[in-house]
Amino acid sequence: MTTDRNKAAIIISKNLKRYRKSAGLTQIALGLKIGKNAEYISQIERRVALPSVEVLFTIAAVLNIKPYEFLREE
Repeated sequence: MTTDRNKAAIIISKNLKRYRKSAGLTQIALGLKIGKNAEYISQIERRVALPSVEVLFTIAAVLNIKPYEFLREE
């Protein structure tokens, strides 16, 4: 059974990867822009880590999207 946390991690990871690639950024480039390393971005995209709200807002600003876009199911 998928918990709400797992479901959120799946949605966030898919959206992060899609928006990051759409912006033409590598994990390294995005990490540098938000003050994190590429491994952290990779962990989010692989659902190993779930970012804080603060980190999501920071990433959203870099990607020029609204923070809620990370939670939209496609």
